[in-house]
Amino acid sequence: MMLRTAALAAFVAMGAFVPAASGQAPYPAKQERVEDFAALVPKGPISNVAAPARTLERVTTAVPWARGMAFVDGQMIVLSRGRHRGEGGVSAELVDHAGTLWRVDRSVCEAVIPGEHAGPAVRSNATVFAEPTSPPFALYRHDRPAADDILMDRPYCTLVYDHASRNLFICAYSGAELASGFRKHATDAVHRYDLRDRSWHVVERHHPGAAVVPREALEAVISNVYYPHHDPATNPPPHGWANGADGCVAVGRFLYVAAKDNHLVVQYDLEAIRRDPAAPSPPSRPVLGDRLIIGLPGGGGGGERSMEVLGPSAVAHHGDHLYIGYRTSSVVVRMPVDDEGDIVRRPDGQVAADLIAVFEPWDSRTRRSGNLYDIAISPSGELFVSMGTEGRVWRLTPDPAHPFYGNDQTARQTSAPPFLDMSALAGRKTGCNNIAVGDDGYLYVSTRNNDNGEGEMHGTIYRARIGDGVITDRSTAE
Repeated sequence: MMLRTAALAAFVAMGAFVPAASGQAPYPAKQERVEDFAALVPKGPISNVAAPARTLERVTTAVPWARGMAFVDGQMIVLSRGRHRGEGGVSAELVDHAGTLWRVDRSVCEAVIPGEHAGPAVRSNATVFAEPTSPPFALYRHDRPAADDILMDRPYCTLVYDHASRNLFICAYSGAELASGFRKHATDAVHRYDLRDRSWHVVERHHPGAAVVPREALEAVISNVYYPHHDPATNPPPHGWANGADGCVAVGRFLYVAAKDNHLVVQYDLEAIRRDPAAPSPPSRPVLGDRLIIGLPGGGGGGERSMEVLGPSAVAHHGDHLYIGYRTSSVVVRMPVDDEGDIVRRPDGQVAADLIAVFEPWDSRTRRSGNLYDIAISPSGELFVSMGTEGRVWRLTPDPAHPFYGNDQTARQTSAPPFLDMSALAGRKTGCNNIAVGDDGYLYVSTRNNDNGEGEMHGTIYRARIGDGVITDRSTAE
């Protein structure tokens, strides 16, 4: 089944997709006001769902700016994100391996002792699995000034493996760190590395130019008026749906990509790719916009509210549900999917979602949020959520009747302590980015830490044993 123009027309009709007209943005820019999802969560802490991890292990510091992680045939594969280029960033002479995939040996590890740097085995624990090629990547041009380099990929975070097609999928956007601040380019992309032909292919690709994104529009945040810049009725894929492609997951026959800057979740049909590694860019369509019908906790299925959700940045799948983490709104929701992996809609075409967890949302006054980076789900259905601002990973059992409250930056008590407090375990202020649940009982966490104690290359991957200490009592504490 191909994704047809009729499906897009239905999406337009229900008000979730508004085409650009006369210079108006088809999607709202990131907004200052964020809806208060915390008001939906019952007061009072919920009993703990798991004991916090007390130890941390270091796996590798050999992957520059390690981000996405995936497990392929028992091997751990890691994506190098790459570094900002230019003023304030790494020197243009330094090769940062943006877009390189690395193989990491999970049998190599060491206990983290605060104040001690990585040992030699961990410092060398990575070998190149696949290198980026041009095309489809737009690689750094070190022979020209950063201000003039408007075609370059900075693979940002996601690395997802689809066993059915033998493909690794990544999200990428581009940018330079100039004297005036970070400037994003218009070459956002989703690429795939096919293990059958050992080649890179395009899933989605933006192309800047006078007819799409003129040079003068390459500001810190590119207006959503330029996204999407393809009409699927008249132009073949790849379509330019995703502004700020940030996370993706394969569910059934589909790939879902979260686009945090224009608040879309985009669906790609993988059927042809699974048959043929040389298949062209897949049919695609946006399936979620910036509003969802949120079921109210304790509402008995009858209580619900239409709410704005902003900045989708992470997606995961377990059983018959698709989970989405929103960075700006700082919530995790889930919605049902059918046997083919398609989102189940109500008769009126809208999507009803369960509220699973609430964290610190974007606050325009303080200019901070919890900074939700990633979500991952264990085989047993436990949900892990990484929050970058304070460097914490939360662990919970999804329960729409009792949404988890993980915002510990206000006077309100949180539902439970974090599973991982990275700063406390590492002995210094640190963040956490992408996470992955391994088949070996560990949660893996990528960070920008420099645990070598020297040099310009940053990136450390840690792990913590998940263990069996799950507490099933979900009763509300007095």
